Amino acid sequence: MQLRDGMSPERRVPVAIDTIFLRKHPVYSFTVANERFVVVTSSNGANRVYRGGATFPDQRATATIVDDHREAWRVTESALVLERDSNTRLPRVAAQRAFWFGWYAQFPGTVLLK
Repeated sequence: MQLRDGMSPERRVPVAIDTIFLRKHPVYSFTVANERFVVVTSSNGANRVYRGGATFPDQRATATIVDDHREAWRVTESALVLERDSNTRLPRVAAQRAFWFGWYAQFPGTVLLK
């Protein structure tokens, strides 16, 4: 995936995350280019990436996930929505699945997480 929504071109950072790793860590937080992200992987293998300041511990991906401060977030297609304040959202970021050899040929500076 290339993290790009809302980021200026000079801050864009190509990131690849191993799908086997994501199956083992269905809720995975990470930081790149000084921005916080979380990947939520459903039980059927669908991945959604969200951008925002919250950090999420390792847990199962369900309709609601919990951050490090024990705040509940509802998982939706467009955003993670804070349960106690639906105006607080972490927006979804565009991401795509690709074969590593093809991705790396296009983006040799990719940050690989595995």
